[in-house]
Amino acid sequence: MDAFGLTLFFTKGVSLDTWASVGMLERELAIYKVLQHEIDHVQFVSYGEREDSKLKDKLEGIELIHNRWQLPIDWYVRTLGSRLGTAKRQIFKSNQINGAEIALQMAKKKGAKFVARCGYLLSDFEQRKYGDQSKAHRAAVELERRVYEGADAVVVTTAKMREQVVENYSLVPEIVNVIPNYVESDRFIPVDRRENSKLKIGFLGRLDEQKDPELFLNAVSDLDCEIEIIGDGPMRGKLQKIAKLAKAQISFLGNVAHNELPEVIQGWDLFVMTSRYEGHPKALLEVMSCGIPVIATAVSGIQELLRHEVDGILVEAELDKVNAAVKRLLADAQLRTKLGQAARQRILDEFSLEQIAEMELHLYKQLLGQDA
Repeated sequence: MDAFGLTLFFTKGVSLDTWASVGMLERELAIYKVLQHEIDHVQFVSYGEREDSKLKDKLEGIELIHNRWQLPIDWYVRTLGSRLGTAKRQIFKSNQINGAEIALQMAKKKGAKFVARCGYLLSDFEQRKYGDQSKAHRAAVELERRVYEGADAVVVTTAKMREQVVENYSLVPEIVNVIPNYVESDRFIPVDRRENSKLKIGFLGRLDEQKDPELFLNAVSDLDCEIEIIGDGPMRGKLQKIAKLAKAQISFLGNVAHNELPEVIQGWDLFVMTSRYEGHPKALLEVMSCGIPVIATAVSGIQELLRHEVDGILVEAELDKVNAAVKRLLADAQLRTKLGQAARQRILDEFSLEQIAEMELHLYKQLLGQDA
């Protein structure tokens, strides 16, 4: 295979330090550590300042470009042209749509192929939060239009997202690719677990309105069990007030480092996800990979992933429906085992790190005209 370079442009404003602070640095790095064995040169463009320098040793051969001079962002972007890779054959890739215009601009300057990758549709999320007539939604639509129309390839994480992008922006279907999020299935594994003195239910996600942790907490607070909540966000204070009145024993664990996450998940008897909408949730994939049975709301981004009564339970986002589903699974150990085993197999069949890395590499070869 002819040598080529890959440059990943971080979401605008995001840094290595951001990834580390929320416990996702190792997860985000995983696929690039696999790909760098097949690619001549891998480079990250981060918005971190001096704090990112302290994390460079985590990259293991991946080159880091960051704002070490602490310039205003617009000035920093102007310096990128002279700092980007010099390989004759290059792929520039965005991590999310916010910041993708910079990657597109630099790809044109450098004569590189540009991959517009997004794990979720920004326009869809902004519409759900603010309405379809909002300034935020209109701005997201225009940003997506400019980026997708300029891209050599678009990558989304689900087939439904692909349909939306093709239809909304009148794109040639062939340039829009579905490459799901991945799981480190050799790290997130089922284990023989000791029986908990009380059944333990887990929640994993940002403590904000999109994830609706309040619905989760209200649905489980009357149960005689243990509750572990991983994540942080603006709703934490409100949730802690609810927890004080709950019958259940509730622990707020905050953000948990990626290398510590499997052990926590493996201790759960059940996982509940009460999101109002999703893209292609990595947390759900990681829990499924550990063989933990799942109850999740039947909303966009989840219902395309979870198969009801096969590898999880889908419920309406209503308090009584979530509460009833939780009580059902807590009372049925056999069903919990069945769903957990099916979830693990689904991950191995479709979402392992190695499979997704191969899909990425296949796309890069196609763009560069190499035999796939």
